[in-house]
Formats: sequence, structure tokens, C-alpha cells
Amino acid sequence: MGAYPGKIVFDGDISKTDYDVVSIYGALDGIALYEDVVTGAKKMLPPDAKFVEIDGGNHSQFSYAKGIQQSGDKVDGTPTITRAEQQDTIYDNVIELLSKY
Repeated sequence: MGAYPGKIVFDGDISKTDYDVVSIYGALDGIALYEDVVTGAKKMLPPDAKFVEIDGGNHSQFSYAKGIQQSGDKVDGTPTITRAEQQDTIYDNVIELLSKY
């Protein structure tokens, strides 16, 4: 799992594959920015990739770890939903994707 495709597989470009992809991001994410996750990565993902915005979600609540609220000069947004609510949305979308198999 990641915010956008990494460089290890197909040099980061999986746009010509038939992979099922769901890209989940927090509307208030200050670390993995919308411009990178959606706008920038969209061209690297299959055309039918599903994008899920978590309204009120941020970066830290994807998998809370001490110190993740800051990355270089980026500071994470303040969530307006609970960590449980954000992780429930993540869970539901991952299970939906995996249930295809």
C-alpha cells in the first residue's frame, strides 16, 4: 500500500496494466498532497483506478506512528474525523477491492 506507485515495479508506471487499484487519500493530508497523490499519480495508474477521498481525514490517521505528522517542511492537516472513522473507510475500500479475488 502506498499513496502512489513506487519506482520498483514498472518504474512506477502501472498505467498500462489491468491491475485493480484504489487510491485512498485524506482531504486534509498535509504530507501526501492531493497534487502528488491524485493529480500527479493519476497518469501512472490504470485508467479505471478508483480514487477515494476521505472527507476530514489526514495523513497521520492512515497508520498512526509518532512523528508522522511532519515530513521535511510539510505538516499534516488537523483531522475533523476520528482515527477509527478514517480507518473504517480505509478498511471498507480495501476489503471491497480484495473481495474481487
